This record gives sequence, C-alpha cells and structure tokens, in this order.
Amino acid sequence: MSKPTFRELSESRQNNLDFLRFFFASVVVFTHSYCILANMNPEPIYRFTHRQMAAATIAVDFFFVISGFLVTTSWARSKGVWDYAKKRIQRIYPAFVVCVLLTILVSGFLSDVSAHAYWHDRRTITFIYRELLFRDVTLYRTFPHSHTPGLPLGSLATLPFELKCYCIIPVIGLLGLLRRRAAVLGLFGAALCFHNLFMLPGFGFCSTYLPRLVTYFLAGATLYLYRERVLYDSRWLAVALAVLAGAMFWGLSIALPIAGTYVVFYIAYSKRVRLQNWGANGDISYGIFLYGYLVQQIIACRTHYAISPTMLTLTSLPVTYVLAFGSWHLVEKRFLKRTKRSQVRPELAPAIAGVAVHVTAPAWQTLPENARNAAAGRANGAGAYGIGAGAEQKTDSAYARRDSEP
Repeated sequence: MSKPTFRELSESRQNNLDFLRFFFASVVVFTHSYCILANMNPEPIYRFTHRQMAAATIAVDFFFVISGFLVTTSWARSKGVWDYAKKRIQRIYPAFVVCVLLTILVSGFLSDVSAHAYWHDRRTITFIYRELLFRDVTLYRTFPHSHTPGLPLGSLATLPFELKCYCIIPVIGLLGLLRRRAAVLGLFGAALCFHNLFMLPGFGFCSTYLPRLVTYFLAGATLYLYRERVLYDSRWLAVALAVLAGAMFWGLSIALPIAGTYVVFYIAYSKRVRLQNWGANGDISYGIFLYGYLVQQIIACRTHYAISPTMLTLTSLPVTYVLAFGSWHLVEKRFLKRTKRSQVRPELAPAIAGVAVHVTAPAWQTLPENARNAAAGRANGAGAYGIGAGAEQKTDSAYARRDSEP
C-alpha cells in the first residue's frame, strides 16, 4: 500500500495543529519562568541540548514552521494582496491592541512610583504607540525587581519578526517565485546558511532573531509547496528523530529546521494522536502569547520573587488560559469575518493542483478531480481543494485557525 503524501492529509481538516500551537505557546510560558527569575541554567531542555536551545526557543521555532505552512495556504486562498493583508491584520491587531491597553492599566498598580507619577510620565503614554508600532516593549518603572524589568509583554518580542515573515509570502508570490518551488527551496537553504553563520563567533553584530525565524517560516512554506512529494512515512519519521537525537550534542540549529519540521507535521496529521477537535471551542494559542508574560511578571512580583520556576509556571498557566479564552471569544473571533473560501490565486494553481493551469484537453482528463477543480476555480467558484460553490461553506471562525496564523 502506497504511503499518503502531506498534500492528501492537508486536504482534511482533521489535524492536531490547534493542539500543537497550544502546546508550543504553553512551553514558552514554561521557559519564561526561568527568565523572569534569572535562573536559566537549570532549564531542562537548555541542559538537555547542551546549552544549544531552551524549550521556548524550540517552541517558537516550531510555531513559525506552522505559521509558514498556514500563511502560505492563506495566500493561496486570498483574492489579492489586500485580502491577504486584511486577514493578517484582523488576526493579529485587535487582540494585540486590547492587550496593550489592559497592560497599561494593570501595570500602573505594580509600578515602583505613585499612580500620579506613573500616569503623568510621558513614557507611559508613549508606550502605547511605541508598542503598537512594535518599536519598543519597555514600560518604564514596572516590575523593577524582576530579572527582566520594564517588560510586561516580553513574550511579544518575536511578533515584529512574524509580521515581517508575513510580508515575505506576497513579495515572493508577486515576483512569481511561488510558481518555481525550487526558488523557494533555495531561499530556505540560503536562510538556513545565514542563520547558522550569524551564530558563529565574530558575527554578533546582527541580531539572530530575523534570520533564525525566517528560516523556520520558510521551512513551513517550502513543505507546503512540496507537500505532494513528501511522504507521510514512519520510516522518514524514524530518520528525522535519529537526526534530532544526534543533534542534541551539536548542530541542532542545522537539523531542527529540516528534521524538526517533518516531525511537527507528522504529529499534526497523525490519527493516533486524537486531538483533532482541540480547538473546537476556540484557538487560545495567540492569547497565551499575549498574556502569559504579563501574568508571570505579576505573580512573581506579588510573591517577591520567592517562587520556583516550576511553581511560577503552574500558577501562571491557568490564569493565562482564562485570559486567552476570553481574548478569543470577546475579541479575536469577532474580527474574523464570516466569508466563503477565497479562490486560488492563479500563480499558485500549479503548486496546489500539482500541474500547470493551462493543460491540453487529453491531459486535463487524466488529472484528479480535485486538481481539475482547483485549476478551474475561477469558473466554478471552487476553493483551494475543489469545493464547489454549492458545497457547504464554513465560517472564518471555524477554519481561520488554519488560514490565519498568529
């Protein structure tokens, strides 16, 4: 029996991506407990990987892998640049704005200055627009005794880089590079080389954030474009796990974007992991990123930092989950429009259907039905996977967790 490809599996909405994003967001909270308490050395994954990566680093990297895959999917379903940008803005900004405003209010009670001085400090007011423009995440005179003072939203340091990654897909799409998958594969290889180059001694002049996160984002985008060629095979999984096991001693930054990407999506589409309905009541992963660090700072401050990283994690997560749940239902979900699936962009039809749009009549008849529908989507209103205009259409709130990545 032939092994299925990731394309066949990705056509079904039965996957574990919602759970994986929830899990990775929770792992970030776990590692940040060590950061806030100035106690990174005992972080288990940091020690297990021989000081190569902490758990949060790996979790964020995998989050960008999933984001690259899903955002490329979203571009394929978008009608144009504005349609694509609108989805990104609706997914990111409303909840982010609410979080920033709440942070300003809550942090005022935890500042080391009086309320009058806090609200009359020009830096407090300018924090709003600086944060909303992703220029700075520092709120002065807050959490002064933390190992990360003035950082109520420290976990959002990677958000500007995610927005930059969002811009990559339309740029390479408009340049026609998505029609040439080898070009995207080359970009991924170049990003991987630059990422590891900047980690070498003597190259510390540049932040490694951008090359690193672009690498993982392009890893997910590349898998999307090659998904009909990548087999879902337990033998490939065994090889990927063996590579990662060897990389625990050295070379994890090289192995993780390749082998780690395969492992993540193998788990995502595994039927043995029965968590396909995890996000049925809401996708709270973005809310965890938004509020996790603030909750941890507050709890650590109120306990005078006399708390262990483990206890800080265990006490922070339940509160964070509640806030994230409220963020999804009160803010995020309300800004995801109820729309039909967008038709496939013409320049991505070869990547989606696996063939060129303009084919001869005999060859057309040999194509699978879903490929024919995808290529003819403009005429019959089909979606990216050949769903006709008369088929049942789902709302954005139901499927935006795949089409829109926080």
